[in-house]
Formats: sequence, C-alpha cells, structure tokens
Amino acid sequence: MQPIREEIRDLFLKNYQVEEKDFELLFSKFRRVEYAKGEIIIGADRLSDEIFLVESGLTRDYF
Repeated sequence: MQPIREEIRDLFLKNYQVEEKDFELLFSKFRRVEYAKGEIIIGADRLSDEIFLVESGLTRDYF
C-alpha cells in the first residue's frame, strides 16, 4: 500500500489536473490529527472551515 501522501497526490494530479507545485503547496498546509473514540470533532454550535481526510476509523454525522 502506498503512503497516504502518495495516494492523495495521485488523486489530485490524475483526477483534478492539479500541477505538482500546486499540490505541494496544498499538502504543506495539511496536518495530522488523532482523535479518541467517541470524541466530537465539530460540535453542533461550531462552523468549520476545515477539510478532514479520515485515514482510518469511522465517523458519523448528525443534523
């Protein structure tokens, strides 16, 4: 299995016609965060301007 970075790179370069330099700039903004089981990532009273990529595990959303 490829490292997650390479999988994301392939996705962006092949499917979204993003240039390598633009991908590198975008990827430099990524940060890895780990959450405990049952932890709330975004509460009901909060707006988010973030994008999450789940590397492993399961998420649920309610509204």
